[in-house]
Amino acid sequence: MKISIILPHVIRRPGGGTKIMYEFANQLSDLGHEVVVYNCIQTSFFELSGLKLLVKRLYLFFNKHPAWYKFNKSIKSTIIKQVSNILIDDAEAIFFTGWSLAYDLQKLSQTKGKKFNLIQDLEFWTGEKETIIDSYLFKNIIKLTYSNHIQNYITQLGEQVHKVSISVDTNFFKIASPIEKRVERTICMMYSTEERKGSKFGLEALLRLKEQNNDLKVHLFGTSAGPLNLPEGFQYHQTPKNLPQLMNSCSIFLTPSLWEGYGIPGIEAMHCGCAVVCSDAEGHMMYAKNNDTAIVFKAGDTNNIVHALSMLLNDDKERIRIAKNGNKFILGQKSWADCAIELTDIFEKNK
Repeated sequence: MKISIILPHVIRRPGGGTKIMYEFANQLSDLGHEVVVYNCIQTSFFELSGLKLLVKRLYLFFNKHPAWYKFNKSIKSTIIKQVSNILIDDAEAIFFTGWSLAYDLQKLSQTKGKKFNLIQDLEFWTGEKETIIDSYLFKNIIKLTYSNHIQNYITQLGEQVHKVSISVDTNFFKIASPIEKRVERTICMMYSTEERKGSKFGLEALLRLKEQNNDLKVHLFGTSAGPLNLPEGFQYHQTPKNLPQLMNSCSIFLTPSLWEGYGIPGIEAMHCGCAVVCSDAEGHMMYAKNNDTAIVFKAGDTNNIVHALSMLLNDDKERIRIAKNGNKFILGQKSWADCAIELTDIFEKNK
């Protein structure tokens, strides 16, 4: 099958939703499908003009492929200015993500393939809510998601949503340091300047815990510049080259998001043997069972975060139990190869 994968942007730094699409590209290629990846410079509602457009096009001319992700050799990855019949080849299926593309893809002829939208988040912070909701209502687009609460939301709009699965690279994210032998009082957290990621509350809690536990070590990571004036014992890793190694050096992983489509970093941390402490954001609830596979706290509540982390900082046996339960649970989920087969079946049944 010839499959076009279309993204609404070009990401220069590792991004969860983009990484998922790229991983599907590799997995579909491994199954023998012909895959072309299109990265759009601009889409409707996110158009660039003048100097900004020129600078971005010049940058992308000299940097055609993301340095942070390696595609299979059989995959053609290209950058296009925007969606058009001229720039996109004929195919049997178009697999895309991003609400704005739902509008742009209406321009394409039927020879470009049946359209499948992987809805990874509702993204109401990126545009007008009504416009975003309308993007889910196109009858010529098959809707997909791996998130239970997103499936429920779209279903309530009167649309059918097919459930797919995602995974992580278990050759990369895995236990390298035994759970029982982790350095105690070491916490890892992804830091983001996006308000919805809740880093403000997570950092507030960690700083408060540092006042109570002088031996606490904290490793923050992210793609943006890190927070300023971090105390001794706090370290920020910008775009770490070996994230699994960083996770394996920590005993606890904190994810304080206010809202999540799924919450992939928490899953990666479970694979690496961290005890996960996470907010009750709906996306986390697909793998976080309170006091079993994770410790769950109320999103946006700094006091609650301090209490949840203290439960494991002050009881290493409990930390080990949670970490082992989380790792056992996550290892029982589908592999990437299984996820790609599942997706292909949906393509075949909805041609």
